[in-house]
Amino acid sequence: MSTPLYLKDPSGNEMYLTNYEGDEYYLTGRKQVFAIKKGKRYYAKDKDKNEIYPVVNNKVQTIPFLYAKDASGNDTYPTDLHGNEFPIPEKGTGGFMYATDKDGNAFYPTDNTGKEMTYGKYIYKKDGYIKYPLNRDGHPEYQTDDTTNDEVYVFQMDGSINWGVDKEGNQRYAKKENGDEYYPANGEFACDHSGSLQYARTSDGEVIFPLDAEGNESYLKDDGESHVIYMGDVLLDRYAKTKNGEKIYPIQVINPTRFKEVILNEKYAKTALQEAKYPLDEYGNEYTLEIPADIAGKEKDYFPLGYSITNDCWVIIPEVNGKKIISDQLFPKVLATNITGILYREDKNYRDYVTNLNSTRLSRSATQGYMVLAINNVVHGVNAKPLNNQLPKNFPSTKLVVDWNCHFSLVGYRILPVQISLSSNYVKKKKKFKTK
Repeated sequence: MSTPLYLKDPSGNEMYLTNYEGDEYYLTGRKQVFAIKKGKRYYAKDKDKNEIYPVVNNKVQTIPFLYAKDASGNDTYPTDLHGNEFPIPEKGTGGFMYATDKDGNAFYPTDNTGKEMTYGKYIYKKDGYIKYPLNRDGHPEYQTDDTTNDEVYVFQMDGSINWGVDKEGNQRYAKKENGDEYYPANGEFACDHSGSLQYARTSDGEVIFPLDAEGNESYLKDDGESHVIYMGDVLLDRYAKTKNGEKIYPIQVINPTRFKEVILNEKYAKTALQEAKYPLDEYGNEYTLEIPADIAGKEKDYFPLGYSITNDCWVIIPEVNGKKIISDQLFPKVLATNITGILYREDKNYRDYVTNLNSTRLSRSATQGYMVLAINNVVHGVNAKPLNNQLPKNFPSTKLVVDWNCHFSLVGYRILPVQISLSSNYVKKKKKFKTK
């Protein structure tokens, strides 16, 4: 039986035959299955200009030391009968060489589950960093310690971490044997593809907070010094805690001198004694969960400590949809006649109300200035301009009297009563002096 032959062009180069769909095909009955062009074997192409591997007796054939390429110029791996990709031998080493894309970047072959496979060595990127293979979920697999079975970090010459990167371009932490991620000892944190810091996770996907020198959990910080409260697109599932079990509110920086504590998952943070504590706004005044218009019978859910208070201990009445929330189920008992001013908050403007009732409960905040729109020209509290430095048009320019009478204790200090008189041009506290 004669051996089938490829046609030749006028220059003597062999040409593959083409089927009705436009795909070139191999004459697999030949001992030399590849056609020869300019003295070298080459791969046939399908109608889309992708090079294809021949299969002879259920076994893929390759040209020694040469991968087939797709229409874009990227190498493609041959596959076995089970759909697993495999590399071709490397010339002169006895090992294997990895395929590369059109830009010369090497990549791993995958098995039939999508898991990237290594063959005796890691791929090194052009910047000198190891490219770790990805598992079937698209997460990097670090080297493993033979004793502990924990994945281990590799440090570069400059002391930085050689991060494994997932299929989305996010850096990922190495994992312990139990599947929990852990932070490297050099204090570096992984970043997502946009450069935002990321928390480590348990095997169940729950957050693992880094620990400070005293063993307290702590939040990561973004470029603006605000705490990071998301893992990817998902809000943190819990608050960070001190070593004693007290939950810590994350903070949002408003400007270089002010910050606000943030509520997570519509739940109050709790003390080590499991008592709720209200978060503090950018002026150190307490605020509550978002209150529905009708809270009858649910007051304790939203006000477990009674009414919130200012940083100098005056009771605050919240407003919801233009309605003052006053309830005989809350302590202390207040009336609309107790209101002395309208409290300024950055997110609500002038909506909540300050009263002339002094709380027996202590504030967690240091005493600081805040803005109140006076009613009857009398207001309790220390005054400060709002952060955007804009006052309402009807803000009174007449003298305001500040009666600062707070029994405040954060670290053992007690502030005694003091009278301060304010006007638009002068501040009086024992002596008069002109304000800047």
